[in-house]
Amino acid sequence: MPALRFLITALPKSGIHLLDNMLAPIAKMMSGSTRACAVWVTAHAFAGWGTGLTPKATTMERLENMLRIGHGGGHLAALVDVVAWCLSNEVAVIHLYRDLREVAVSEAYHVANPSKEFLHPYKAELAALPTHKARISAILQGYREHAPLRQRWELFAGWLNVPWVLNVPFNDLVTDKEGGAWALLNYLTMTSDVQFPYDLVHAMVAASSPLRSQTFRKGVAGSWRDDFDGELIEIGRAALGPWWKWCEEQFEEVLH
Repeated sequence: MPALRFLITALPKSGIHLLDNMLAPIAKMMSGSTRACAVWVTAHAFAGWGTGLTPKATTMERLENMLRIGHGGGHLAALVDVVAWCLSNEVAVIHLYRDLREVAVSEAYHVANPSKEFLHPYKAELAALPTHKARISAILQGYREHAPLRQRWELFAGWLNVPWVLNVPFNDLVTDKEGGAWALLNYLTMTSDVQFPYDLVHAMVAASSPLRSQTFRKGVAGSWRDDFDGELIEIGRAALGPWWKWCEEQFEEVLH
């Protein structure tokens, strides 16, 4: 079995900081780091907020840097070269995904927050829109140079089809942290020669407090309904196309 190496990835506003915190006790065992994403890895010019990609050589260099400590993460799309690199280097990949309607709402609140910790390349333009509803609509449909949410998500959706990747719904980590921690440990145990102490699960659950994330807002499954009126639902259906139905099926929600 190979040595433990893992990479975590997610579309922005899908909960990567929660996953980063939950895996922090494992990162500390491996390298002494307090973060699983100690090496930030992305293939995007705007850290996953857009669709523009960095040069392949830059992305590969970031991945090689991650190997030095054995773990890292970021908003890394499921590009063919990236998937092949992870496979050839025996790097376990954990992909966190979330209801896209909740992603849209979370991003709308994110861009409206004046804190400098809330980074976004189109923050000023989106924040200047007159209402919260207008910001959600713009995120769903795209706004000027800011690509539609569906187009951005489809760069990440490919991870769902890679058989050796652990795909984790955000809701699972929120509603059952202990079960989520066990799933992560079991996956990393199966992909490496590391034997984890039994009580590590408790440390992972304790480390996953949302208060440890500066960008955490709410994280409640299904809360998108509080922000979508009938018009936004129709906009969302059109903008997300088949992914709207996927969200209904994946997260066991049906609109009435």
